[in-house]
Amino acid sequence: MRDSILFVGDSLTENHEGSTYTSTLIKRLSPQYGGMKQFDYLPLTTSHTKMMGYNNQISVSRTRPDTMIHMWGTSDHRWDQSPYKYSPDGKGFFADASDRQQIYVKTKELLKITKVRLFYLKQPNGCTFSFGYSAQVAGHRVLVNTESSTEELAIIEIDAANISEKLVIALDGKGKKFAAYGIQFVDDSEEKGLTYNVFARGGSTLQEHNQLTSIEMYYRCIMPTIAILNLGTNDALRESSQLPAIEFKEQLQIWIDRIRNVCPDIKIFIVEPNKSSIYAIAEKDDKRGLLFPQYAEVRKQIVDENIYIEYIDLPTLIGDYDYFLSKGWMHDVLHPNKQGKLQIANAIYPYLGTDCDNIGYNTIIQEPVTPISFLDVKSEIDGKWTPSARYVIKNQNVKIFSVSRLATT
Repeated sequence: MRDSILFVGDSLTENHEGSTYTSTLIKRLSPQYGGMKQFDYLPLTTSHTKMMGYNNQISVSRTRPDTMIHMWGTSDHRWDQSPYKYSPDGKGFFADASDRQQIYVKTKELLKITKVRLFYLKQPNGCTFSFGYSAQVAGHRVLVNTESSTEELAIIEIDAANISEKLVIALDGKGKKFAAYGIQFVDDSEEKGLTYNVFARGGSTLQEHNQLTSIEMYYRCIMPTIAILNLGTNDALRESSQLPAIEFKEQLQIWIDRIRNVCPDIKIFIVEPNKSSIYAIAEKDDKRGLLFPQYAEVRKQIVDENIYIEYIDLPTLIGDYDYFLSKGWMHDVLHPNKQGKLQIANAIYPYLGTDCDNIGYNTIIQEPVTPISFLDVKSEIDGKWTPSARYVIKNQNVKIFSVSRLATT
């Protein structure tokens, strides 16, 4: 069994205040697929939902923070500008002047992969960088020239022949431009397993997401079979760019059409976000709140007008803002806290699978382990002790696969 889930959203989906509903949801889903197939896409950023959800199994760092600029901290949602508009989630690193800066992507264990892809920008006055594993002699890593007469999102791919626990991206010292967005860890050796990706940015709007250039290239690489869209709150809240309901519907259909052009059979779930304190406030108090009920109707219309789409009505399933507040599930007037996001994961889960225990990512190990043990484990979801069979599944005697030819530019 194999699926690839794509979460698209704002701060609710991202790790706002150190919590997200995605990690709990994935932990519940992964065992029925035999575990996580691969880590897949990870943006070049020092903090991300996937890293947090798996105890920082992968970490990202860079030298020269003064000149290797962190897009997450500086883009200010400039989704329509370069180099930000080529990022699927507003994240990545760039340098206006290359000066031998380096980016490191480190794993706690060797991931079971067959290849790694790096998404970067070709551009005028682009620099040259090398890409490879720390176990390789620097001169044996792939050399990539990003100089181009026009801007273009590009991919460099390397196989796992020289795999180590650290990837290295090393810029030249010629003072030219550089931009890169993320790494994709790919395992072509298995047919089963769950994969997931998170394209989320706090404060983002659906309209901004639709301004992204070349988002289809990311879709083709990750090939999601399921998409969960949780956007729209900020389209109503941001006073400088509020969308009337009819325009929100147009933007929602644009997003569906773009992902369906690449993945025509993808199953889409449109999430009605949890209610905030501003929801349905009288017009004289806050006009923004009047858009939320209109957006809810738009989501239902979109579901009726398209195939393979379901509507997940969170407020109906788990309660409105006042109920969340009474339960202590809100961090502030807009955002649920960790317990509130746990309830969101609980509400979404029945649409996707059946309950079972968590299994981690496939990693390369040296020693066989006990395949099955039966334990009484405490459920992360409801906090109760329940008898369950916990499968300690590991890949035994895994070999490194080198199935792809070393890519060049």
